[in-house]
This record gives sequence, structure tokens and C-alpha cells, in this order.
Amino acid sequence: MIEDWQSTGAPVQFHYYENGGHGFASYRRGTHADDWLAHFTAWLGHRDLAEQSEQD
Repeated sequence: MIEDWQSTGAPVQFHYYENGGHGFASYRRGTHADDWLAHFTAWLGHRDLAEQSEQD
């Protein structure tokens, strides 16, 4: 899927998290995946696809 996006020239950033599981974003678990939503919203903001909050 990533290669397909890249082949169209679409912006792609991919993170594969070592830990997580179903519902891993529902609360902090002390893993690297805890920050995925912040990374995603920052990426959206950098692509001008969403407004970033004052916290970023």
C-alpha cells in the first residue's frame, strides 16, 4: 500500500509500532505507540491538512 501511494506522488509517512494491539490508543501504556496520535496530527498539520493545536 505504501509503495502504491508513493507511486502516485501522494505524501506518505509510515510508522510500524512494535507494541500496541487493538484499542492501543485508548490510554497510555508506556510504549512508543502512545504518541501515535500526536505524530499523526503533526503530519496532517505539516501537510496543511488540519490545523495544529497550540500545544504542538
